[in-house]
Amino acid sequence: MLAFALAFVMSWGLIRLLMPLFLAYALARPNGRSSHKVPVPQGGGAGVILGTLLAGLPVASMAGMSPPANEALALLALLMGILGAWDDIRPLGWRFRLASQALIIGALLFLLPENLQVLPFLPLVVERALALVLGLWFVNLTNFMDGIDGLLVIGLAPMAAAIGLGFFGLVPPEPVAMAFCGALLGFLMMNRPPARIFAGDLGALSIGLIAAYLLFLVASRTSLAAAILLPLYFVGDATVTLLLRALKGETLTVAHRRHAYQSAFDAGMPITRILGEVLGLNIVLAGLAAATLVWPNIAGGLLVMGLVLTGLLLWRLRHWKG
Repeated sequence: MLAFALAFVMSWGLIRLLMPLFLAYALARPNGRSSHKVPVPQGGGAGVILGTLLAGLPVASMAGMSPPANEALALLALLMGILGAWDDIRPLGWRFRLASQALIIGALLFLLPENLQVLPFLPLVVERALALVLGLWFVNLTNFMDGIDGLLVIGLAPMAAAIGLGFFGLVPPEPVAMAFCGALLGFLMMNRPPARIFAGDLGALSIGLIAAYLLFLVASRTSLAAAILLPLYFVGDATVTLLLRALKGETLTVAHRRHAYQSAFDAGMPITRILGEVLGLNIVLAGLAAATLVWPNIAGGLLVMGLVLTGLLLWRLRHWKG
């Protein structure tokens, strides 16, 4: 809880302190793909990253609960943030973005201990290659899902809280995850509707990296089913949207407004209702993830339940008629 409180204060305070800088150099102006109507500064994700690292890693160290490769996580999250800030100010080509992200994610995976394996029956190099692809997708889908006020926090904070609390006491707590949750909620103070600041690529990419890292730890040390369930709404919306666009022959590297939450927003669903329904689903998914630890013999059934509930919400959002 110390990590949570420190990260909350640091995130909120840093965003307020840096607001003049964001207003001067990182203003997001509305365009055809935007959900906002007036220029809003971006870069608030910097507070989330710094709050998470500056609070979570020292507290974890003092408690003797430092995550593996914690120094590497700090350095690489900052590098990912620099890459995102560069893209915010001067947009980069998608090939360069993906290659740079892959190098950062690959470096983190390379530095993780060899005994952290999700699928022990696979050769380590094969599993890490698969983790690289999934990590690259997760980092980018986190950025894609940061499309309306508050959704980034609502999508990830319940996951971070579940991991940070050790799935409500079932396994040891994770201070870095609790710091991540606190930093996200500190950002929400400025990002709740109507948002006064956005995360920007500076923040969303690094936030995705930290979230993917925490999920890898859960999958390798606790439960693969839990690691799948926790981010299911974010992964489901982004992945289904990508597949639908591919089936329609759209150019996948071009920005769009095809996500389920965007469809609901454009159809008139109040933003607070979208956030409330996503939050409700994510709380249920966190509960199902914890249940896979209590009843591992029915983890498959719990996973199917999570998939069905997520699919129902995606259908509801895509077909909202007001």
